[in-house]
Amino acid sequence: MRYNKHTKDFTVLFMRPSQALWDVQPAGPRVSLWLWFVLVLGSWTLLHAVTRTLFDIEAASPSVRFTWWTLWKVITWLGPTFILLRRAGVASASWLGLSTARGLGAALLWSTAWLAFQKVCEMQGLSLVARNAPPEHFSMVAGALLVAPLFEEIMFRGALLRLLRARGYGRERAVWVSALAFTVLHLPGWISRFGFDATIPSRFGGIMLFGVGVGYLAWRVPSLWGPIALHFLNNAWATRALDMLMSVHACETQL
Repeated sequence: MRYNKHTKDFTVLFMRPSQALWDVQPAGPRVSLWLWFVLVLGSWTLLHAVTRTLFDIEAASPSVRFTWWTLWKVITWLGPTFILLRRAGVASASWLGLSTARGLGAALLWSTAWLAFQKVCEMQGLSLVARNAPPEHFSMVAGALLVAPLFEEIMFRGALLRLLRARGYGRERAVWVSALAFTVLHLPGWISRFGFDATIPSRFGGIMLFGVGVGYLAWRVPSLWGPIALHFLNNAWATRALDMLMSVHACETQL
């Protein structure tokens, strides 16, 4: 059964993966996905090392930091990813799932369940995803809630996961490989910011678990906007932006 416009969004949660998958188009010339990831990870790691050594970027204003890191993410993340998709013959918004919203309703249900699960864990003294101090500047909100979800989902659930599927990877293998790559790419930023401290393993585990969850969602719904929405809400939780929004709403309700 194909997923069509008459299918209710929530039904994809209960379908077998083969019933709800996007239409996978055959890839073009075979391109090494490992070479792509090594290039992205290597350039991102080198950038952090050079920035830490030669520039005191943390002393700059939030707007400057946002512009700096966003520009380099376009160059070191999206640039190689676009080249990868072009060489594979699938560099289109429709293949990535950006031209449809089908499955977005299911993604919102999935997101609600994920946030509720995190809240329960927090109440029990556990923390799946490290929560930072509330953002102090709009640029910090934009980086966490707009840039990161869009860029990272295009790379890992849009490009990598779908190319793995097109090359015959099964669901579990494709989801876990994409989640591992997604998590490893966070390491240079964590190490640059926090050093090799005791929080790295817990951060790695939490992000890995999230990557697996969003990967399974991406496997089931045709639209990449579903995983992007889940990533947005997860980061809103992690940055406490969601708490701030709920507090403002509560204050307005009391007035």
